[in-house]
Amino acid sequence: MLRPTSVWADLAFLFVRVVIHTVSDIIGLLCGRQRRQPGSVEVLRILARHKTDFSDDENFIYWHESNQPSSILLQPNWFVSKMTAKYAYFALLPTTIENLEANAVPFLWITFFQKAIKHARMPIGEFCEFGRPIGPPKGRVTFIHNVPRCGSTLLCKMLQVPSKNVIVLSEIEAICMLTYRKWNGKRNWDEDFVNRQLLPAVLNSICKNMTKSQLYIIKNQPHSVRQIEQLRHSFPEVCHLFMFRRDIEANMRSVIRLMSTNEGGWDRRLFDKLFFWCPAVCEALCVVGWFRTEMRFIQQINPRNISETAAIVVGSVFAQYEESKGHNDLVVFYEDLVEQPKECMITLFKYCGIPLEMVDSAVDAMNDGDSQAGTWLSSAELKKIPVEVTEADMARFRQIWKQISANVDHVLNQK
Repeated sequence: MLRPTSVWADLAFLFVRVVIHTVSDIIGLLCGRQRRQPGSVEVLRILARHKTDFSDDENFIYWHESNQPSSILLQPNWFVSKMTAKYAYFALLPTTIENLEANAVPFLWITFFQKAIKHARMPIGEFCEFGRPIGPPKGRVTFIHNVPRCGSTLLCKMLQVPSKNVIVLSEIEAICMLTYRKWNGKRNWDEDFVNRQLLPAVLNSICKNMTKSQLYIIKNQPHSVRQIEQLRHSFPEVCHLFMFRRDIEANMRSVIRLMSTNEGGWDRRLFDKLFFWCPAVCEALCVVGWFRTEMRFIQQINPRNISETAAIVVGSVFAQYEESKGHNDLVVFYEDLVEQPKECMITLFKYCGIPLEMVDSAVDAMNDGDSQAGTWLSSAELKKIPVEVTEADMARFRQIWKQISANVDHVLNQK
């Protein structure tokens, strides 16, 4: 599991990356490297990788290897992995999608980062053309939307029943990057372009080898709840499942601990202020994460500390849920999942179309222990970070939620 890195290590890596890529481009010009033609992709050899805290699209140092027909991306071990302002990237992995299910790979973006053999890229416009003839998913698709630290990784583990027809995929970076880019100042994409071309191309590419009998359950990152309207527009047949935690105070403590992990939290506090006072600098540094996706609310609230930023992160999911919930959406609560697992899974299986005879295997999966055990995101690790949430803190959080139109208590009081 990747751990947060220091700001200075990130900056050093980004500097070396710029130097090597510049040298690669110069050598290519001097050697008369053939230009990539429309309908082909640039295959890139990975020289080094470093998960920066600044940008999800600048984690690799590349060297140009060759230009290949875009048809190679239809092979089952090429996966659409990420989006940048200019390019769509595919990762060549030593496995197929059936081996990337959530009980083995709780976070796909980590696997794409650690296991990628090579990358291939094409301009965003050509990627949309590439995805169109693939067509929409042949089987059924359900998206899971959730607040942070609500047990969604456990839910995915339980839904991943022993069947080749059910594949649960968790946190695909290509989908998450659509939210990062669309909600980030100068790098916004046109909304109509995202709705009609880019998002369909991404989902079509993810489901390119899907069969009619299969069900893909895709868990998004929390901020990607903003894509619901786009998904409903482009894929009206897709189902949506929401997950929350009724014990909102415990939820807040866990999120605050998570957001305090980066070098004791100092750089998060720094960028809280920097993003508020000078978002252009953060844009130049390609700052992502909470700051990019919550820019509007951060500028509105001007959080004074990590706890208030955490309240914005949690509240924004509730606000978006209230704004875009549909009549056929299903809501599941963490407390119901752990206190009445069998009854909860029967409801979920009926909703997703999973055979009910597999419910017992789902309940057994819950008893396997912490779904993030051994990682810095595990409950045992995060509980080592001392966090106190007082009544005054909760009152301030509710004040923030009211300001951003997040009716948290109304959602949590649902049966």
